[in-house]
Amino acid sequence: MERLQVILYYKYLGFSLEKIAELLKEERTDLLLHLTR
Repeated sequence: MERLQVILYYKYLGFSLEKIAELLKEERTDLLLHLTR
């Protein structure tokens, strides 16, 4: 369920599904790092 929430947050922020998939493939995804971009 946590993973789905992360996907929905990224989608809400305007990230494409392709970019979200790429970010989730990273071993340690830092949500705050991506939010500050």
